[in-house]
Formats: sequence, C-alpha cells, structure tokens
Amino acid sequence: MPASDGYSFPNFESTSSEEQFDGSDLFAMFGAEACVDAVTNPCEPIAEAAAWARMVNQARAPGHCEGLVVEASKRFNSGLSPVTVKLENQGEVTHQIFRAFATQFLAEAQKETLSWQKKSLRQIVDALGASFQTGSVNYSMGVYSKIGGQAFCRMRLNLLTQIM
Repeated sequence: MPASDGYSFPNFESTSSEEQFDGSDLFAMFGAEACVDAVTNPCEPIAEAAAWARMVNQARAPGHCEGLVVEASKRFNSGLSPVTVKLENQGEVTHQIFRAFATQFLAEAQKETLSWQKKSLRQIVDALGASFQTGSVNYSMGVYSKIGGQAFCRMRLNLLTQIM
C-alpha cells in the first residue's frame, strides 16, 4: 500500500544531508576491489572508484528520486520490516537510497533503459499488464526533458499496482 510502502520524507537535495556516497557504499556495491589493497574497513577507494563516487555525489545535487523509488520498491517486493514509511532519512537508510540512486549509472541499467526506449507502446503496455498480475513492483517510469537529458523524476508504478 503506498501509504506504508513509500517514504515519509520527500525527495531531498544532496545539501540537505551531511551524508555522502563514500567508500562504504562503493564496498557495498562492488566489493573489496573498490578499495585500496582490498582493505574494506574503512574502504579507501581506488582512484577509479573515487572518481565514480564523485560523479554520483555531483549527480545527487538536485535530488534522489531514482534511489527513493528503487529502494522503496525493493523493500516492498521483499516485505521488509519496519515498513518504509517508518524509516528516517539518516544513516544506513540514507546510504541505501544513495546506492539505489547510483545504480542508474551502471552499464547494465543504462542498457536496460535504452532497450525499453526502443519498444513500442503496445510492448510496454503488455509488459506492464503482465507485471501487475505478479503483485510485485518490476518497473519504473522515467520522465525526461530535452534540457540536459536528465531524469527529473522516476517513480515506481506501485501506485498503479495498488489501484488495479
């Protein structure tokens, strides 16, 4: 249900939190190979990982829609407790949102997004219809603009699955 499966706090700019996407996030996403000499506690990122983290932190500036959507959907599909609406935007909750946000920059996610952009409206509607029957959240909807080609907001279709 959207009232319990969504976050109680709104999308937030990166400046509204002291937290940063950091070595612990890189380790959680990529393992010890993201850390200098594979030392993971604390993880000092190798040069390539540090550059990727800087890019993620810069991209977070206007907000975290993708991370909120992906993480809320994961929690809904897994039936995690406590319900998402009871979580506060701090510590590990915030870092989970950061990591989910960062997945949009992975080659696999970008390839999948591009493949959906090439599908016909009929193919998309058919896939969504089949997804609604599963009771889980499998897709998100992106809203894009020609201004910079940025996703202004991405929302999971869990609202639709609850309505239908």
